[in-house]
This record gives sequence, structure tokens and C-alpha cells, in this order.
Amino acid sequence: MSGSGEDPRLPADAAPRDDADVARVLRLAAAAPRPSPERRAVAFERVHAEWRAALAAATPPDAARAVDDERPTAAVPRAGWSAPWRGALAASVAAAALGVGLWATGLAGRPGAVAVATRIAGPQATLQGSAPLDRLLGRGHGLAAGTVVRAGDSLVTGPGTAALLRAGPGLALRLAPDSRLRFDASDEVTLLRGQLYVEADGRAVTPAPLTVATVHGRVRHVGTRYLVRVRPATLDVAVREGRVQVSGVAASAPVEAGAGERLRLDGATGAIDREPVAAAGADWGWLGRIPTPVSIDGETLGRFLEWYAAESGRRVEFGAAATRADAEGIRLRGSVAGLTPDEALDSVAATADLSVERGPDRVTIDAADR
Repeated sequence: MSGSGEDPRLPADAAPRDDADVARVLRLAAAAPRPSPERRAVAFERVHAEWRAALAAATPPDAARAVDDERPTAAVPRAGWSAPWRGALAASVAAAALGVGLWATGLAGRPGAVAVATRIAGPQATLQGSAPLDRLLGRGHGLAAGTVVRAGDSLVTGPGTAALLRAGPGLALRLAPDSRLRFDASDEVTLLRGQLYVEADGRAVTPAPLTVATVHGRVRHVGTRYLVRVRPATLDVAVREGRVQVSGVAASAPVEAGAGERLRLDGATGAIDREPVAAAGADWGWLGRIPTPVSIDGETLGRFLEWYAAESGRRVEFGAAATRADAEGIRLRGSVAGLTPDEALDSVAATADLSVERGPDRVTIDAADR
């Protein structure tokens, strides 16, 4: 990863590979300006989520999940980790700490820095630098947790890779496999091919604005979740939540779409068609491979179900009022890192003695059959 000025940066070719490099990264992270208690809490939560993800990656799918009196769900790793694995885990956490530190202390908001990588699912994603020579030669390097993305950088994902980045207060971007995204500025990106999922939390104090530009048109939002897909001849925008505005190159005025709607813009004529779209299903399936991190340790079941509903697009219902009342009092322990949203729901439900019935657009939670 490249850098300029006095910003600390990881090596361009890879994450640290030995204890000396890990120590150097931690020293650089510690040297950053001290953030406020609120920002430190946010940073800790994000680093903790990354550590949980790395831990789960080493846990066999059939590993036991411990249960205690508070109905926990927790992955139990095998004993006897090798020294190389411990070093790799430490390097992963150090890289995440540095990246989160940059964002939380405001360094990521310095001129040119527009996003911080949070998670990468699958083989290595490639970040191509904004320098003229980098663009001319197509040079790039692997994206890792904690990598700071600058204006002008382009992110490329291969057939088996997806990436999650934080791009501002309450704003997260997920890039699908086989996609290319250019970061033009703090409030604008260009989707050159593939799919981009945008989550803008309307509850944020100052939600970050964003325009997604494509060869066929532009998309803007206010507090929403939506998917942008660019094809050679069309631009598709599917809205899960909130509202977006879509304007084509030839359009005289932007067209709005709300939750449950899809707009399809013809790149040649500028014509826009509107049709319904389900909040769950094949259109959104790839998102389950790279969900936003969630820490359930100490959280209520209700908060976890809110996360599941946002990730899956399904509405959560209870089979009986008594089940809802019982569920409100359940606190969770452990981790669901490394699981898809559906796998996480099954794991949590099993430890809480609940059953799950899935439908096309909803899940029903009920007491488990005895």
C-alpha cells in the first residue's frame, strides 16, 4: 500500500509477516492521536469483530458451540495452534487496529483518504493506486483489513472475492465478485462493472452522502440500503430500504425509487422502467458471504435479530406473544463471526431453544418443540 506525508502505512506487498513487523505496526498505531472515548469504543468493537472473524476462520465447521446458563453461542477452536498461525492472527489484528485507528482518529478523513477496508471474503482483492504510472501499468496490491483507500484508487474483485469497506459515518460499501469500483472523492464513487451494495444508516448523526456514478447514469440516496448493478447496456438499481434518486446521462430530471422497487435505465435511450423487487432472494444472495460484522457477546437476542433482518432482507416475526416476551430477555454470549446470516440465526436459535421457519420474505421464530 502506498502512502505520503507523515501517515503510517503498511508495506505495499502484504501484511506483516513476522513478530518484528507486527510490533512495528502496533507502534505506528499507538502513535496516532488519541481519539475520544466514544471513538475508542467504536474502534475496539470493530477490531474485536475482526479478531473474531480470524478466529472463526480457523474453527472447523463442525466445532462444538458451548452453552451456559445465559444461552450462549460460541465457536470453540481446536487447541494447539501452530506458531505460524499465531503470527498470522496477530498480523491480522494489527492491520485491522491500524486501519480502524486511522479512521477513528480522523486520519482517514485527511485529504485524499476516502475509505478503510474492513473485511475481504475469498481470494485477494486488488487495489490499484491512483498514481499515473500505477494506472498506466495497471499495477496494484492486495487489499487487507485496515488498508486505507485514497481518492483515485480502484478496487477490483475476482470471481470468488467480495469486499466490505467503511466510507464515512454510517456508510458501508460492499463490492460483489467480478466488480471494479473507483473511489473518486469522499462523496462519490464510480462503478465501472459489476455490483455495489450501499448501506447508509439514516440513524447516524451526520450520515455520509454518496453518489454512485456509472457509464449510464448516477445514483444518490438519503438513508437507505440499495444495490447498483451496471451492465454494458443498462443500469439496475434495487432498493431494500429508504429512497434513491437515479438520473441517466440523457434524463432531464432524476427519478425516485423506494423500498421494494427496482429501476432499470436503458443506457442508449435514457428510458427508465420501474418494477417490484423482493428484499430477499437471488438478487442479494452474494451479500451473505460478507456480512457486516456483528458482536453478539452480551447483546440481546432482539438486537441480533435486527442485524439479521437488515442483512437478509427478511422480516422477523414471532409465532406467539409469549415467545416474543421470552426472546426479549435472552442475552447472548460468544461469537457468530465467520458465519453467514442464516448460519448465525440457526446457531443462535439452537442455543436459545427456538425454532426458525423461513419463508420467501420473512422468518418466524417460535419455541422449539420439546
